[in-house]
Amino acid sequence: MLITYTSVTPNQVHPFYLGLCADRVRTAESQQKSLNKNEFSGELATRKLMSRLLWYVDEEIQDAIHALSACRTFDRKLYFILGDALHFNATPATFRILTGFSFVWQDEPGYRIHDLLRRLYHEEGNDTTNQAHVILEKHYRKQKQVAETIYHTFYQNQARGIAQWNDAFITADSNRSEELCRSLLELRNKLAF
Repeated sequence: MLITYTSVTPNQVHPFYLGLCADRVRTAESQQKSLNKNEFSGELATRKLMSRLLWYVDEEIQDAIHALSACRTFDRKLYFILGDALHFNATPATFRILTGFSFVWQDEPGYRIHDLLRRLYHEEGNDTTNQAHVILEKHYRKQKQVAETIYHTFYQNQARGIAQWNDAFITADSNRSEELCRSLLELRNKLAF
């Protein structure tokens, strides 16, 4: 059944859709709910599939997914920082559940949520994701992580993020900070401005 609904063309399955469908089945089973094939038909749009997946996930994990989708990468420490700041119940158990989903990838030294989901949450203007950007900008500014600070600034206000990027790049270039210049150029390519 899953193969049929995750095919993008004949004989070609999209792994992301397959993973989301599998997550949905696994989550429903963990809550002792059953799904039938009609719940998958015509729902290959990622937004709908994510909405259906999150229907079976408790609100604490939903909030965590929304918050962590603001991160380029995250680890256990950042998960607990966001949980504390955004008032969702961040526990070791929910962290294990969250990092077990197919759309959460291990990305040394931590994890990341699939780029497509991160983009979708940004485009829909999810409140929790937007609040996470504010918190993360402050966090990374304290840590003096320039590229990460600019990334989160950009998602709050593109013009301000671009201005900060320009200032940081000019400073890094004049100080001959090759590592920071590389990080900023990589960031610019990701943000496409």
